[in-house]
Amino acid sequence: MKNQYFGDVKDYLTYVLLRTLQRVSGLRIGVAWMLTPDSANGEGEQRAYLNQPQAWQAHDPQLFAGLQRVPEHGRSVHLAEQFDLIPGALYHADPLPQNASARRDYFQRLFQALRSCQLLFFDPDNGLETKTTPRGVKRSIQHIYWPEAVEAFHQRGHSLLIFQHFPRRSREIYLEERVQEFAGQLGVDRIEWFQTSQVVFFLAARPEHAAALQKAPEAVQAQWGAHMWPGSRVFLRKKTAGQGLRLNLLPARLSVCRLDPAAPLPPWAGGELTAVTRTPDELSIVCDQQHVPDGVRAEKGWRALKVAGPLDFSLTGVLAALAAPLAAASISIFALSTFDTDYLLVKETALTEAVQALRNAGHHIQFA
Repeated sequence: MKNQYFGDVKDYLTYVLLRTLQRVSGLRIGVAWMLTPDSANGEGEQRAYLNQPQAWQAHDPQLFAGLQRVPEHGRSVHLAEQFDLIPGALYHADPLPQNASARRDYFQRLFQALRSCQLLFFDPDNGLETKTTPRGVKRSIQHIYWPEAVEAFHQRGHSLLIFQHFPRRSREIYLEERVQEFAGQLGVDRIEWFQTSQVVFFLAARPEHAAALQKAPEAVQAQWGAHMWPGSRVFLRKKTAGQGLRLNLLPARLSVCRLDPAAPLPPWAGGELTAVTRTPDELSIVCDQQHVPDGVRAEKGWRALKVAGPLDFSLTGVLAALAAPLAAASISIFALSTFDTDYLLVKETALTEAVQALRNAGHHIQFA
């Protein structure tokens, strides 16, 4: 999103959609502008609709009147909050940095600011990532990347609405490809979309929000008619009783530490998951990484997937069923076993790919 786009006809479409979703569902909406610098290309000047109330006002008279008050100069996304265009919404309007490390910090601030919202709207200039634009390059600020969307959906517990420009290719084929991608990346059974002549909005609802959003497509169709039309796709996934393992992702970030074999057990070794192994060669400790002092030899940045238990001691092949799909995806693991169950540790940098590989193998992942 750019400040110069504020109040143009695409913006009007966006606000009517968000207001409709809020009204129908009662969910609190968080708006992630993903703000980028204005450009000199003349975009954002599609404001003639404001002089055509007979064609546009009826879709949302209150919103239309509010946007008519927006000055021609000095347009800013901050006016959405000032004019209360989306009832009860929260906004994150920090500029989106290009640097990959700064971008990660940006998203942590974003998730903290919008943590009380059930539905997050992401408004990147172009939409979802493309193969030709990796994170950190100049045009990366025009996109949202799958690891960011997956974290918002699974680890942060938000339903998602994502803005997407249509590329110059068959829209029918493009929609099919993107919907398949959504289902695979997020592991969901249903994707909704709201299509206009130039852009599309993809909606992925979490299970606890699905009932609230169920009537949204019908409401959007009734309010927008020919300007915006909804679509949906349901994915039937084979679910056979007894097949697949259930795993829970633990919230802590873990370190795997090595101390001398004769070292005493240190007082900092603790947390939700702590494992201590002493051999003649080493003292190995797995624990919450925030407690590990500087100077300790440690591999940091692990996340733990706990197999739902307890598991019978006669049960075989549990770790093999998990390790095989991860090995096929070139993802390394660190495994732990207890009396009741097994734990699978993967590096956080590979977590998204690991979850997808396990889901593709028929396992079920829940995020704590």
